[in-house]
Amino acid sequence: MGVFVPVYPLQFEGEFSLEKLEEGFERVRSGQQKPKFLPASEVPAIRSVAKQEFDRRRAIGLFNRVYDFLLAAKIKYFKPKEYEEHRKKFGTKLEKI
Repeated sequence: MGVFVPVYPLQFEGEFSLEKLEEGFERVRSGQQKPKFLPASEVPAIRSVAKQEFDRRRAIGLFNRVYDFLLAAKIKYFKPKEYEEHRKKFGTKLEKI
């Protein structure tokens, strides 16, 4: 996918506490803690959100490419007369739906 997200690894010495967590957040806010960029596929909490955004950005272009391909295939391979002959011989499998 090639999508990288910033991750701020926080390390805690000894037992975890809310105070230590707040100190870690303050380091991030102040810029003392620099982000580490990881592939979104390696960050489970962000993976699905990144995938949805990636797909959203590609959807229209991909749809247009598939649509153009199908139009070209229809023009090249499915002449109305030939399509009707094929449909009569093999059906469309849509009758079962």
